[in-house]
Amino acid sequence: SQRVAADPNFLSKSIIEVILAATTQYMAELSQRGWDRIIPEIDFVFAGILTAVIGKYFSMWRVAKTIDVSKINIPTDEEGGTQKESNWREKVPTNAFQRTLLDGHTRPTISSRFLAFLVPMPQLFRAGVIASTVGYGLTSTLISLRSIYLPSYVAQTSPVSVPLAALYTGVFMALVSNIRYQLLQGVVEPCLIDVPFDKLARLGENDGFVGSIARWGMWKSIKASIIVGVRWGNGLLGSWIAIAGMRALKLQKLASQQ
Repeated sequence: SQRVAADPNFLSKSIIEVILAATTQYMAELSQRGWDRIIPEIDFVFAGILTAVIGKYFSMWRVAKTIDVSKINIPTDEEGGTQKESNWREKVPTNAFQRTLLDGHTRPTISSRFLAFLVPMPQLFRAGVIASTVGYGLTSTLISLRSIYLPSYVAQTSPVSVPLAALYTGVFMALVSNIRYQLLQGVVEPCLIDVPFDKLARLGENDGFVGSIARWGMWKSIKASIIVGVRWGNGLLGSWIAIAGMRALKLQKLASQQ
């Protein structure tokens, strides 16, 4: 795929992202609610985790760097342009900070980089609406089933408005998630993680003490650990902001607050 071509580690990062989406959301729930409120507010917690897994993965996938291998060797005309006129969307990178467009050699313009933030917004908004509708809709269904089979159970949470939660999540993903993953996959990982380890790999081609250190087998594990740590921090930050926003806007309320 175009994303794997741009980042060979994309598939492993996808698996990591799904796992981290669930764990960081749960940790953010703990941070915001406290250990003693997790069970009483389990309706909010379950819906939040389900929504986070769907929403965060799509955000990560949508703004990941891309390269179309089939276009890398397209012949150019005498003026240096491609022989075939491209669609305007092909001139907009999927990540605002990636070095080249799909062809692998054309540099994005400033305006196209700005558009890279705007173009995914409608898709991210729709994905947020769908993710929240599934997350809170399924939770609402389970709550209804619980009230039927466990009529003695008294919930401490108030029902969440699924349409309002969906609208909030859509806006959140279009803005907050969009910016976070653009920076993560366009600046933090390629510039602050990949570049130093790529230089280290080149040093490993040399002889001597420095080369032997650079060829140390643990460097790959260290790099993977750093990527997991950075994505964990990014996911935790996103979850914390999302929960805080839901509570600030009174979308999640306890029954005693009504």
